[in-house]
Amino acid sequence: MHLTEVKLLATRFGLLTLIAAPVFGTSIFYSTNGATTPTFTAGNSWTASSVIAGSVVSVEMQFVSGLSGAVASIVAPLSGDVSNATFVLRTDLSGAAGTIIDTFTFSGITGSIQLLTASSMNNAALTSGTTYWLEALAPTPAVTTQSVSWYYSATPTVTGNVEVENPVPGVSTGQTISAFAVLGADVPEPATLGTAALAFTLLVLLYRRQLARFARRGD
Repeated sequence: MHLTEVKLLATRFGLLTLIAAPVFGTSIFYSTNGATTPTFTAGNSWTASSVIAGSVVSVEMQFVSGLSGAVASIVAPLSGDVSNATFVLRTDLSGAAGTIIDTFTFSGITGSIQLLTASSMNNAALTSGTTYWLEALAPTPAVTTQSVSWYYSATPTVTGNVEVENPVPGVSTGQTISAFAVLGADVPEPATLGTAALAFTLLVLLYRRQLARFARRGD
């Protein structure tokens, strides 16, 4: 087999491989502004807080997933007097927050607002068109009040259902919800998978044909 023929075969193999491979990039399952970096207002927030022998407050935002696939991370604007905060993803149960399906831990929280990212622990599978809740859990109670502020969405300001546990859960409608994005790898459409399968079939046939031709020539 001549060097030029080897290069040609490698080029064809590489091109077909690129065609055959479905694209699994970072996708936005939900975002208050449609982007991976949700915009927010610094003036208002929902707050998860706790204190020993006092109130323990968690807050949840309802949303509908726009894609099907596995969650990779969430992004939210936060500040607080604790360095870490735990968020959980819940199913919807008749318009209220249901079962926990994923957990995220934000680190590096300070008294200044930061847009932070937390990775998924379970890579929960979301379904397009299905309702879920993202909850900021109350920090572990201490002698002094521990709190995490989760800032309102802005540009645009998004309204929806907010559930506050204090300690009994209560859902309020038409509320300004906090800014956040849920990110992950979406599942390719059936047409995309069909195209990939066809490309792989062509790849195998081309490879076998070229090898057979080279073998007959005795190169």
